Amino acid sequence: MLPRWFWCEHQLIKLVICYRDGFGVDSNLTVAANFFGKAVENGSNEARTNLAWCYIDGSGVSQNYVEAVRLFRKAAEEGDSEAQYGMVTCYYRGYGVKKDPELGIDLHKLSAEGGNQSAQYMMGFHYYTTWSGPDRS
Repeated sequence: MLPRWFWCEHQLIKLVICYRDGFGVDSNLTVAANFFGKAVENGSNEARTNLAWCYIDGSGVSQNYVEAVRLFRKAAEEGDSEAQYGMVTCYYRGYGVKKDPELGIDLHKLSAEGGNQSAQYMMGFHYYTTWSGPDRS
């Protein structure tokens, strides 16, 4: 049994990332997914979002888009911009939900406004490549 202080979210997430990425230990996606699950049980939205990505990719767990959406949605409802970005992926590609690019765009904006850098970049790219104003050259 691990001591109570071990479950401090910040410390646990750092440890899980070590297992996921192989920092100081051999990379073990199954162990990482299990630790993300433990952190989710303790209420970590960051872990919830990371575990959802594991389900999207099948990293350390069986690929399960429906479970990924459930995890993303719960974290997104609490304002996690990375989870909102995860929902964008699900709606654009139809992972675990009916494909709905329009809703994906709305979530993309919300995620970008929440500070998610990937969403900000992609929104900028979208505006740049689809802008129909005067010649950009």
